[in-house]
This record gives sequence, structure tokens and C-alpha cells, in this order.
Amino acid sequence: MKRAFLLLGLPLWLLAQEASVPVAPVFEEGMTVEGLRSPFYDASGALVAELMGGRARMGSGEVADVEQLRVDLFEAGERRAQVYAPVCRTRMETVEGVQQLVAESEGWVLVVTDSFQLTGRGFRLDTRAGRFEVFSEVKVVGDREAWSGEGLSF
Repeated sequence: MKRAFLLLGLPLWLLAQEASVPVAPVFEEGMTVEGLRSPFYDASGALVAELMGGRARMGSGEVADVEQLRVDLFEAGERRAQVYAPVCRTRMETVEGVQQLVAESEGWVLVVTDSFQLTGRGFRLDTRAGRFEVFSEVKVVGDREAWSGEGLSF
């Protein structure tokens, strides 16, 4: 079984901006949202990722099933990679008062950078760990120099 780890060379402590005043949840379980777009910032306020989806169905708590997922990953204000998946489950976790994104799926995934394209089946993106993992059927096309000892760097 082939497995790939992407160690994101980005400051992927993705943070949702914190509100100083508690805000009541806007989404209810079962609610469907079209044209989802959710940016994530680091502690200095720089954009480090943006999650987009064609449709999201809200589950319990901070969980949503997202169709037509696209996640853009940024470094120094420039898009470094794009992640595409037809469906996935996302959830927000609050760790030490900061919201973190976890996205995972058993379906197909495509990762596109300037130096390579990666496809595979099953993935998990965890912004707290700064890690993107593809579980099986991994194929990489592109620059062999993009591979590092512990995964792909970009």
C-alpha cells in the first residue's frame, strides 16, 4: 500500500479570527449552504488557507459534509497549493481558544502545485498538526526534487 504525507512548509497553525464577544451559532443541523468560502489566518493576520465548497450540509456541532471541496494553501501571500476533492467531512475544533480545521474523506483527492500533481484515495488535512495525508493509491507526477525524506514539500 502506498501512502503519502505532505508536510506543509507553511505556517499551518490556521486560525479563524477570534471574536471578543461570544456569537450564537448561525448554522443549524441539516441546513445546506451553497457557495461556501472560509478563509483562515495565522496569528499575524496573514491569509494561510481558504476553504471553498459548492455545497455544505451542516451536521451536529461544528461538522459539515462538503461537496466540491477546494482548499487553497498560501505562503507569504502567494498560493502554493490547491487541494480538490469531490466530497469530504470538515469539522472545526477549538484548541487553546483557537479554531483549527480538520478535513477528511475516503474519496479521491487531487493536490496541485507548481512542481507536481498528486492524486490518491482517502485523505486527512489537519491544520493543528500542519499535515496533509493521502492514504492509498498515491500517484505523483512532476519534479522528483519535490520529494523530501518525510514527504512532499512545497
